[in-house]
Amino acid sequence: MVLCAGVFAIAWMGRMAPEAVAPVAGMPTLPWTRVALPILLLAGLAAVIMLRLSGPVARLAGFVSGGLDAGHGLLQRRDDIGSLAREFHALLRDLREREENLNRERKIDPVTGVANRTVVPDRVAMAIARSARNRTGFALLVVDICCLAAVNDRHGHQVGDQLLAIVAKRLGEGVRATDSVCRLGSTEFLVILEEGSAENLLRVAGELAGSLADPARIEQASIPIVSAAGVAHHPAHGDTPEALLRRADIARRHARGSSVPLAVYENGQEESHLREIALLNDLATAIVHDQLFMHYQPKMSLSSGSVGQVEALVRWDHPQLGRVPPDEFIPIAERSGQVRHLTRWVIEAVMRQQSDWRDAGLEVPVAINLSTVDLADPDFPRTLGILAKVHSAVPSQLLFEITESSIMSDLAVTSAVIDAVREAGYQIAIDDFGTGYSSLAQLKRLPVRELKIDKSFVSRLQEGTDDAVIVRSTIEMAHNMGLVVVAEGVEDEAVIELLARWNCDMIQGYHLSRPMDSASLATWLKERMPGTQGVA
Repeated sequence: MVLCAGVFAIAWMGRMAPEAVAPVAGMPTLPWTRVALPILLLAGLAAVIMLRLSGPVARLAGFVSGGLDAGHGLLQRRDDIGSLAREFHALLRDLREREENLNRERKIDPVTGVANRTVVPDRVAMAIARSARNRTGFALLVVDICCLAAVNDRHGHQVGDQLLAIVAKRLGEGVRATDSVCRLGSTEFLVILEEGSAENLLRVAGELAGSLADPARIEQASIPIVSAAGVAHHPAHGDTPEALLRRADIARRHARGSSVPLAVYENGQEESHLREIALLNDLATAIVHDQLFMHYQPKMSLSSGSVGQVEALVRWDHPQLGRVPPDEFIPIAERSGQVRHLTRWVIEAVMRQQSDWRDAGLEVPVAINLSTVDLADPDFPRTLGILAKVHSAVPSQLLFEITESSIMSDLAVTSAVIDAVREAGYQIAIDDFGTGYSSLAQLKRLPVRELKIDKSFVSRLQEGTDDAVIVRSTIEMAHNMGLVVVAEGVEDEAVIELLARWNCDMIQGYHLSRPMDSASLATWLKERMPGTQGVA
């Protein structure tokens, strides 16, 4: 191409007028051939050089674009092209090694040394494919280290990281080479247990969960490992990575909520889980927008036959799901932390209702249930004081029922809150007594006025049974401590006769009355005690 350009230039210059090629004024005129000949020689030389280089350069470019597997012939050359090719080859090899190292590091959790969550979808998908092809089945085990936050708070994050590394090591030592251990989240691990029957895989999962039972020894400290694990099995519990992971995690949540180390997913749990999520989301709206309402159940004095007080029971009619039982949505409120808002709503509703009853000539003492979360809140007594002032409440007309298990969860904290509430003039009762691990001697130091015997001992009460021994002895000991005793769950007249003979103070249950709304309660009270202006 350069040679053709030179020939064209010579021809063009030959046609030019002499004055066109004349030098600048004052310079001698040269023949045009003496100007064109050097140009022609240079163009030819450039063409020769380009012809010799174009092939190797083109192969070199192909070598660079093709990577390490291309252009081996160029590496054998002993000229500049070969040297350049070898430099490119070394550079490409270094880049590939760096890329492989980066990809490997991106898939490894730096704290525990096991694979991270980026590899989980592919590994589970491959396990599903192998299971379907070989008809062998496999299991996913999701393990949650529940104590990590507490360890970080008490010992620091460095110790927390060491704890995670110990957990990963124990899980890795308990699986086969064909299985996988991955870190799924900040506190969670995933173990893929391949090829086995549901029974064998469950046995291995149980052994892995059991391997975490021993405390971890870190920096001279013995740190208990609190964990909860859930299992999902292929193909019984799903045939996609998303479904299996979700259901293993649902089982893990069930294990944690039930305080057991391991739980297996059961068909139908996902629907229950989705319902729980819906209730959790809608409960906040129900509290804020007053979509809840109160029912009240009377407690009757056995000695006088009058109503000593009523228990406030919150109810919820969900716009789509209908009536939601309190034993379903109250635990959700407790787990989510919304129970504080729920308790405040109930207290305000009761205080307003008592004010309305007083205006109608009724003085009705009301019992309100408190949760473990309420008792752990040091601001609860102050909040209670503010609400009482706003609604002109009479503290002596309010009694707070506290379950035995909630008091014993942290006696030092709960006793301080209980003392403050009692000093403000409110009454305190122990609810569900007999279901916890306390004794009357432990409860003696609390400012308690009333003790309720759990309905599980009362509902099928018969003389001569173990329940009868428990109920009768509890009544006697409680009276010796100056406590009023209430038996809940009374459902027939025979039980009332036994309780009256044993000098139980009050009864509560369906035999007396089912829970009712405030208007129905007012009518019920007036019909039962005509001419009274209140209850005993």
